[in-house]
Amino acid sequence: MAPCPEAYLNPNDAERAGVQDGRWVWLETAHGRMALRVRYDAVHPEGKAFRLLDFTDRVGDVADPWYTGNFEATYRDVKVGCEGLLARIAEKE
Repeated sequence: MAPCPEAYLNPNDAERAGVQDGRWVWLETAHGRMALRVRYDAVHPEGKAFRLLDFTDRVGDVADPWYTGNFEATYRDVKVGCEGLLARIAEKE
């Protein structure tokens, strides 16, 4: 686990956005915003940022228990998202 929240971007995408490696950016969603430190990752596909549920057949964001009060829904979202991500990683190996 990273010591601070990080966003991994393809260096070309970051350069076009004027963002330098190690700089802080804001990520905004319908639920609010958070600060993330940008990390260059040349393996990351250019033009794409992933959300955890992008690795599933579901659309949207992980349920936020702060707003929903439903920790079970959050757990299910994170579990299915992680399973999808691991399957994708295994496909690429």
